[in-house]
Amino acid sequence: MIRGAHISADGMKNEKQRHEVLADNLANSSTSGYKSYNIVHKLKAQESTGVIVGSEAYDTHYDFSSGAMRQTGNPLDLAISGEGFFAVLDVQGDIAYTRNGHFNLDSNGFLVTQQGDQVLDGAFAPIYIGLEGVNSVNVLRNGNVQVNGDYVTTMQAFKFPENVGIIKKAQDKYVPAQEGIALETNFDTNIQQGFIEQSNVSSIKASTDMIQVQRNYESNQKAMKAQMDTMEMLVRISDLQ
Repeated sequence: MIRGAHISADGMKNEKQRHEVLADNLANSSTSGYKSYNIVHKLKAQESTGVIVGSEAYDTHYDFSSGAMRQTGNPLDLAISGEGFFAVLDVQGDIAYTRNGHFNLDSNGFLVTQQGDQVLDGAFAPIYIGLEGVNSVNVLRNGNVQVNGDYVTTMQAFKFPENVGIIKKAQDKYVPAQEGIALETNFDTNIQQGFIEQSNVSSIKASTDMIQVQRNYESNQKAMKAQMDTMEMLVRISDLQ
């Protein structure tokens, strides 16, 4: 009876986690380059007996499938068609990776994200565009950057190697879970200028899943109450004997 109550309690906790994840995904359904995710759970067994006593959060799974492309016409809006991420340097001096290519120029003429992180080229150097005298900025599909028709650098899409853990940071940036991991650069992909990749969250599916999560939570809640009521009744019967 106690084991059943623990299983129901874990079920409620897990559904609460799923609800928080779905709410986060829904809140970012209009965020450029956002990737949906979910929490993976595993069964939890009692060490001494091996008997299943519930479940617990095990890992975070990210859906890195591409979102739809939206044309903006802004030459500083960039999208990766295919796999890969843009490399950026945050204000702490750490390199991270993002799919959000909604870029602009800072006061010094460097290409930056909406949060002010510097966008990096294939050599992990900040991309300088300039401010005065800039009449045109062209980014070719192979990543070559041209300012006023002159080549200045090459943007690079980076891909996480297979079986490498990924950690999500703030503002939809990602880093390898292990230090010293070199990301792949030799793969089929291209960069589209004047486009933004939209979120890959399906609002309809996420909303439907939230309804099911709520139902699962209520079912576990009812099961737990029934078990606790039964335990209370058995205690009362025992006291009467």
